[in-house]
Amino acid sequence: MYKQKILKKENTLNKISVTLLFILIGFLLIESIFPSTIIGRAPPTPPPTFHEFEGQVKCLSNQLIPDGHNVVAKLNNIDYNSQIINGNYFLTVSGGTSGQIIDFLVDNENVTDEVFQNFGETSKNITVSDSFCIETTPVGSGGGSSGGGGGGGGSSRRTGCFDGKDNDNDGKKDYPNDPGCSSRADENEIDPINPITRCADGEDNDNDRKIDLNDPGCVNKFDSSEEDVVIETPQPPDISDTGIEPQNKFNELQDMISKGFVILVLIIVLLLIYFFIKFKNNTNPN
Repeated sequence: MYKQKILKKENTLNKISVTLLFILIGFLLIESIFPSTIIGRAPPTPPPTFHEFEGQVKCLSNQLIPDGHNVVAKLNNIDYNSQIINGNYFLTVSGGTSGQIIDFLVDNENVTDEVFQNFGETSKNITVSDSFCIETTPVGSGGGSSGGGGGGGGSSRRTGCFDGKDNDNDGKKDYPNDPGCSSRADENEIDPINPITRCADGEDNDNDRKIDLNDPGCVNKFDSSEEDVVIETPQPPDISDTGIEPQNKFNELQDMISKGFVILVLIIVLLLIYFFIKFKNNTNPN
């Protein structure tokens, strides 16, 4: 009677052990096949995205913009700046997602738009109004002592707006006839520049039969680009002709073999325990 109680208790413990072993093996199998399903691991952090831009900045006259200006790319309320050197710029826009619109400005003038692409590299030349390339060297600053044999002195000097000449060749002379003259003391007859942007010049700059604010590419009359923004659905990269796909397949095969080996070892261990318990029960009959 006493032996029967001991055997019954051992059988109960054996059943509990086998049940716990099954639970442990099931846990390991699920975790090996579906990582992070049971254990609450944080998913891997994706690498930061970026899009690089480089190119030249020219005025409508095809002249390179002077140094000292800046190209600004706006995305997600963040400004990415690049100083223009020898008419060239280079900047990296980061943290975006494919399809987002990037606004490009030169200083404070909105000039064009671009679509963000993950890990993209774009050669993008920018065209701005001629106001960025006009030099404002005063006319007539070299003095006005033409003719006369001495004795004139500084009091006889005439300014560009009070010398009787059409210095800026616009058919108008001096103050108050030339709109570029603010007074007789003004040294420069050049008219003030009121740049006309491509969205307010009355022309179909992108040849889509739509002009200025009727063009969907124009945000407002200060926009210098009529180009329509086309959002393309990002396509997966073609890796059929590269060495990436075979390597990925090899890695997948290695992963499958390692998981299969773990499962096989667990099954063997389970079978050994099962036969051990059965053998022990057979050697201790009631």
